[in-house]
Amino acid sequence: MCRNSGILQIKNKPGNVKLKPKILKDGQDALEKAFGPEGRFYLVFHGGSGSSLDEIHEAVDYGVVKMNIDTDTQYAFTRPIVDHIFKNYDGVLKVDGEVGKKKIYDPRTYLAMAENAMAERVKQAVIELRGVGTTLFMA
Repeated sequence: MCRNSGILQIKNKPGNVKLKPKILKDGQDALEKAFGPEGRFYLVFHGGSGSSLDEIHEAVDYGVVKMNIDTDTQYAFTRPIVDHIFKNYDGVLKVDGEVGKKKIYDPRTYLAMAENAMAERVKQAVIELRGVGTTLFMA
């Protein structure tokens, strides 16, 4: 547990454990029964990759206020780079004294695509986690 910005959080890192929102519901119900509505915790989950959108929504309903999306954003960033390299393989290589094609191997080209893809993934996560129009401090 930690206290951050006035919000009590329980940190849980499930690793390879599948997200099971019912556990969250049962825990929150037990806390509320023992301590009243004020007994509920705001929960933080480190990792939701592989969870369905329904499971994520259910977890949010039961008190999850933060879920890491690091794996998803890493993939979103890397995928356009790999795609660019495979589609332009001959242009990115300098083989036997050739110089390749500067516009193709210039990292500003493929890194811009990667940055845009990651930004889109973050936007998607904000929508999926029901964060549009909210802040940590909204009631």
